[in-house]
Amino acid sequence: MHLLNAGRVKLYQSTGSGRQALLRIVSPGSVFGLRTVLSISNHSASAEAQEESRAVVWNRSTMTRLIESNRQISLNVLWIAVRHLEELQETYVHLTTQPVERRVAWALALLERKIGQRTNNGLVVLESVSARDLSDLAGTTIYTISRILSDWERQGALTKHRKQIVLRQPRMLAELAKSLH
Repeated sequence: MHLLNAGRVKLYQSTGSGRQALLRIVSPGSVFGLRTVLSISNHSASAEAQEESRAVVWNRSTMTRLIESNRQISLNVLWIAVRHLEELQETYVHLTTQPVERRVAWALALLERKIGQRTNNGLVVLESVSARDLSDLAGTTIYTISRILSDWERQGALTKHRKQIVLRQPRMLAELAKSLH
């Protein structure tokens, strides 16, 4: 189990065809790798540092001993697992009930919360996250992502640069997502 102290980590799972599917972006203060501590499965996610990162790491035997001997740690691990389950549930609900434009707006909002950085030009939400990653989060294709982002750029909500999206008017984007049926 890892506790990220600094940096940013991308978690993904490789499919049988070799494609990497984005699971989530980990920001400082977040825990990842809990699945390998609690699971008997060998199918775990891979982690890739997106920038220089530091983490505290506990191996499986240490975590097992801590969970067995300390009630508060057991409760904390349970809370973390439930929080991850809630994130998966939120993703599932968006993917199965929302039109694609709302899913893209939701995915951008999620990235903004996780990795957004305020600059003089606006709020930067993508640097090391690819169009494929955004399409994975929104449950669509990179071609649909390109079309939607181009539409929103024409409306002034954002600006696309190479490997970067700058939200010029985050409220406008939120309104676009709300106004869609």
